Amino acid sequence: MAAYLLRRVVKTSFGPFELIGNDQGLVWVSLPGLGATSGRDVHLARWYAGVELKDVPRSHGDVVRALKAWVRGDFEPFELRLAPMGTPFQLEVWHALRRVNAGRTLTYGELAARVRRPGAARAVGTAMRKNPLPLFVPCHRVLAGSGLGGFSGGVCGALDLKRRMLEHEGAWPLLTRP
Repeated sequence: MAAYLLRRVVKTSFGPFELIGNDQGLVWVSLPGLGATSGRDVHLARWYAGVELKDVPRSHGDVVRALKAWVRGDFEPFELRLAPMGTPFQLEVWHALRRVNAGRTLTYGELAARVRRPGAARAVGTAMRKNPLPLFVPCHRVLAGSGLGGFSGGVCGALDLKRRMLEHEGAWPLLTRP
């Protein structure tokens, strides 16, 4: 594992996104308005204990280009080096979720069925809460069966951001399925 992680903050019309990565790829994204350390410190302590975090303003160029394209409304799927850390189940769920394109949504139960675990909607919800790469692993596209559902572990303002992201992609208020 790398001896350090590279950190860059990118300002957009949605607000600042914090990007953290290493030589394997992107490992963390903090969404705008949710607090830069929202879940980040716990995640980094668990998976990258003792690894130094360095501010490198010119790092993650491919990720920055993809982020700015998304903000502009270019929703082509991203081909990026992502290196999320999680349990085998979480990694499987996140991999399946990357196939849900912008403008589409699905429920926790539907995502559970995609990973051949019908009845595991709550476990999928936990995987969404633990997602270290929101936007690039698009957990904002996963909804509760009864509506919008949760987002970003229930951090204040998170549901408003989820709604804004879905509106930006054309998936809210009209809910479409993949």
